[in-house]
Amino acid sequence: MNQPFVSVVMPCANEIDFISKSLGSLLRTEYPMHRLEILVVLDSYSDDGTRAVVKQLHEVHSQIRLVENPYRIVPVAMNIGIRAAKGEIIVRVDAHTEYPPEYICKCVEYLEKTDAWCVGGPFYNVPATNTLMAKVISAVLSCPFLVADARFRTKQKPMYVETVPYGAFRREVFDRVGFYDERLTRHQDFELCRRISRAGGKIFLTPEIKNYYYPRKTLRAFLRMAVQNGYWDAVSTGLCPHSFAWRHFVPGPFFLGTVAGIGCVVIGAATGDPVWFLGAAPVALYFGLACFFSASLCRMHRFGVAAFSLIPFVCFLFHFWFGFGLIKGLAQWLCIRWPRERSERGTNTD
Repeated sequence: MNQPFVSVVMPCANEIDFISKSLGSLLRTEYPMHRLEILVVLDSYSDDGTRAVVKQLHEVHSQIRLVENPYRIVPVAMNIGIRAAKGEIIVRVDAHTEYPPEYICKCVEYLEKTDAWCVGGPFYNVPATNTLMAKVISAVLSCPFLVADARFRTKQKPMYVETVPYGAFRREVFDRVGFYDERLTRHQDFELCRRISRAGGKIFLTPEIKNYYYPRKTLRAFLRMAVQNGYWDAVSTGLCPHSFAWRHFVPGPFFLGTVAGIGCVVIGAATGDPVWFLGAAPVALYFGLACFFSASLCRMHRFGVAAFSLIPFVCFLFHFWFGFGLIKGLAQWLCIRWPRERSERGTNTD
């Protein structure tokens, strides 16, 4: 039986540290190479040598195609890649990730044997370097205390879910629900999966579709990601209300509560008033819970005392800065939307 032609689409920008590993893993696929193409949709502003690596690989492996993305952001890159693709099946991948040889085979298999419109697998996090911080970041990203009920990060069993990190789709899905929303710098995969669900489609996750993801390796980069994710969760909900999820917004009250708690502690310390307890108690409760999950992660990953002490602070900082990004995004959205709505009402002559 003739197997479906598969187009793998990889949005990419300045990934010199990972591009060879990622493409190399895809080239070791068990899927027939004559039924496969790999489109690397590269940010036109990339200047770290990624383009040269892709061109060198293309000279040896004709399955690799380099496509330029002049607009930088991921959803535009995905749409450029999908439109340029020849395949009946579109597999969205990431350059920061490695894929086992059976990855594409499993994507095709589960698209054919389930009624899902999109299939994918959970993240298997791998520390980007051998430092303690990189190991802690990799570990906490699979912990429910940090990511709540994000099943693609916490679940290792087959199930229908609300989203998967890198989806595999039949091409006609994009005719039914549209392409990636190009207004969203982040959160675009979740928003697309929500549109699929609203159209009556299902998203299926199975641990048989494995990908090995390299998270941020420094605390600074990790917290920058937290701010950006929070910001775009807020903005995407404003632009696309169907993409709302409660778990994305919990860090917002956490951020405001932490700021208020710090204020109570400062006022209490300055005045001797027991109001400081109102700020200290919630923080103490948070760190108590964080220590409980830290102990669990340390047992699972065989971490030592240093990691046990570090994990609660990494979680706290991530939630705090995610909440900051969320409040910033909400404030910006409201400041733009409300004046526009008032202006539109003011010019209404009905």
